[in-house]
This record gives sequence, structure tokens and C-alpha cells, in this order.
Amino acid sequence: MKMIRPQSLGLRLSSTVIIIIAIVIAAYSTFAVNSGRYRAQKELATKGELLANHLAFSSRIGVFAENRDLLKDVAGGIVAEPDVILVGIYNVEMKPLYLADKASSKKQAGPDAELSPPLVAWGEKEPLFREQGQTLEFRKPVVFRRTVNDERQLYFDEKDAEAPGRTIGYVRIVLSQESMNREIRFLLIRNALAAFLFISVSIVIVYLWVKKAVKPLETLTLEVRAMGMGSDVEQVPVQSRDEIGRLAAAFNTMVNERKSAEQALEKVLMDIHDGIGGITTSISLLSEVAKKASSPEDIEKALKTISGLARDGMVEVRSLMYSLDRKDLKWRTLAIELRNQGTKLLEPHAIAFTMTAEVEENIPNPGSHLCLHLFRIYRESLMNVIKHAKATKVTVSLRVDKERFVLMVQDDGQGCARSSLTGKGRGVGNMMTRVAELNGTVTISGDAGTCVTMEVPLAP
Repeated sequence: MKMIRPQSLGLRLSSTVIIIIAIVIAAYSTFAVNSGRYRAQKELATKGELLANHLAFSSRIGVFAENRDLLKDVAGGIVAEPDVILVGIYNVEMKPLYLADKASSKKQAGPDAELSPPLVAWGEKEPLFREQGQTLEFRKPVVFRRTVNDERQLYFDEKDAEAPGRTIGYVRIVLSQESMNREIRFLLIRNALAAFLFISVSIVIVYLWVKKAVKPLETLTLEVRAMGMGSDVEQVPVQSRDEIGRLAAAFNTMVNERKSAEQALEKVLMDIHDGIGGITTSISLLSEVAKKASSPEDIEKALKTISGLARDGMVEVRSLMYSLDRKDLKWRTLAIELRNQGTKLLEPHAIAFTMTAEVEENIPNPGSHLCLHLFRIYRESLMNVIKHAKATKVTVSLRVDKERFVLMVQDDGQGCARSSLTGKGRGVGNMMTRVAELNGTVTISGDAGTCVTMEVPLAP
């Protein structure tokens, strides 16, 4: 079984939960033990009070007559009760009339009794019992009441009138708290075993729960470390909707964005290779041709071509800069750059250029991926006009709203051979591929000149 590492979040969570459980169990056990002790002590006190009352009532005649034989049976029945260790019966002068000790089974009577120290009578307001060490001592006065039989009750149906009670002696009962202590010890042991079992089960449950809860965090840690080292990373499963689940979802979004960014970077590098790389290669080859040319006309022709390629390279670099610089990626800035590129590309070829732009307010800025494809398709459309259309005028319109943007490039040239073009030729095929990556469409019509329309939906 994989252990939780020290100083880990799982260990801290487990420790916190287990400590809370232990505190709750300790508080409950303390309450249960105190309640059990109070209940057991109350039951023992109630028992002692009942036995003292019973002994005081049953021993009235024996105390009044100071007859030890009459007290023997009464005291013997009481001392045989569980928890009773001493029974004493005294006259009003506190002299013992009968003493019984369960421990030694010895019965003594008279003033020389060894089982009890001199006894001092309690007053009526004294407590019923008192605790001495591991025993409870109960005392009760023996009260004798004389019934007065009045002749009036024969004629008037009156109850017996009772004369005031007179104390003729005292009884004493000593109970042991050993049974109560045994019950408390049993309660302690039972609660301790229950607490140990409950905490053990809780530790296992909390460990499994914490391990399951922090497992996505461990996976996230490994994936983030791999991402930091530049290795390939995969999405982590989202197993819950809590903070950890939301963190996993955010990581998955970051992984998707990273993959999208890597794909975009690969396409940018491909564009640089195909665009600027091809231009620089052509310039290098033409330079070698110019060096070997023998006539001034060939040299001038090569230099003119090199100059055009250099301008194309500047346009490529400028397009890449605007598509990759996120600070300037705003629709109005993009429209200005499209206008500048159109003017620079078409005016040297005596082609008039006009452009209109309609951009709604509060539209999200375009991303670099979208801008790069837009510049490529736009430039490809203008280069087709220069090479093939034989046009004298080009009109460009850009419309952007919350749902889509539409870019239309229209010329007054000779038009296409078909009303719609599906993609013959490498340039048109590249345009179709780029727009498909943006989930958009390109329509090329040639009824009166050529009109290239690109429509791309904007993500909400």
C-alpha cells in the first residue's frame, strides 16, 4: 500500500479529521462516564435510603424494648443485601444495641462493640448520607409514635389521631462503593474499546477517502512537472465538481490551449518556411544569376525581380508581426493593416484600391491564429488579381459583428472561367484549407470580374 508522504496535504487532512474525531469521542466518553457515575451513585444512594428507612421502621419494637433477639432477624436481612457491609442499631444515647458486619460475619452488642466508633447523632437538617472513602454511610432516627384512640371516633368516624413522634434510637447502614466502581470501570473499558474500534475504522476510512481525494492532485503535480520540462502531457480525469475537480478542468483547458498554441506555432513556422524561406531562396538564386549575367538587360531584369521579392518579404514579415503581436490584435487595427497592405501591393501595378470597414463595438479581439490565416488569404486574393485578373480597380469590404466576420475582395477584371471555383491550383487550395481550419467558407465567383468572399463564424 502506498503510504502518504510526510508534510503532504493528504497527511494533514487525515491528521486533522482524526484529531477532530478523537476529540469528539473523548468528550462523549467523558460525558458517558460522568453520567454513568452519577447514575450509579444515585442508585446506590436510593438503595441506602430505602434500606435505612426499612430498618428504622422494622426495628422500632426491638429498639423500644432494647431486645437484641428482636433486632437480630431485622439486621441480618439487611446485612445480607448486596453492597451492605455494616448494619448498626443504637438507642437514643448512641449505645449500640446490635451490630452486624458482613466481612467477618461477627455480631456484637453492647457498649464494648468493636465494629463502630462512637456515633454522634445527626440533626434533622443534616444530609441523609455522607461519603467516607470507598463507603457511603446512611443514618436514620428510629421514631416511635403512639396512637391515641379517642372515643369520639366511635361516633363521628374520625381517623386515629397521632401523637407527636419521639426518637428512641438510630440505625446506621454502611454501603460499599465497590460495585459502583466496578460498573464505572466496566463503562470506561467499554468506551475505550468502542473508541479504539471507532478510531481505527475512521483512520482506514479517512485514509482511503483522502487518498482518493488527493490522487488527482498527485496526477496534476506530475503532469505540471512534465509540462514544465517540455514533455508531452495528457488530460487528467475530472472525478468531482469540487475545487480539485475545477482545478483538473482548468488544467485540461490549459493543455488544450497549449496544444492549440503548438499547432499554431507549427503552422507559423511552416508559413515562415514556405513564405519568407522561399523568398530568400529565390533572392539568393537570382543574385547568383545576376553575378553570371553578361548583358546589362539580364542584370537589370534580375535586380528588378530581386527588388520585388524583397518587397514581398517585407510584406510577409509585417503580416507575421501583426498576426503574432497580441497587443495590436484589434479589429480596427487589423482593418488599417489590411488597407495598408492593399495599397502597397496594388498601386505599383496601377490598380486603384478602395476599402470599407464596419466593426461593431465590444467585439472580442481576434486571435493570432485567425489573423495569420486572414492575412494569408487576403494576400493570396490580391496576388491573384495582380497576376491573372487584368483589373484596374479592386474594392475590399470588411464587416464584423458578434456572430461572424466577412471579408470580400472584388475586382473589375476579366473574371473566372466558371461561376464558382472549387479549388484548382495551389493558391486557391491553400485558401480553402485555411478557411476550413477556421470553420468558415470561401466563395469565388466570376460573373463581373472576380469576387472572393470569406465568411468565418466568431466563437461566443
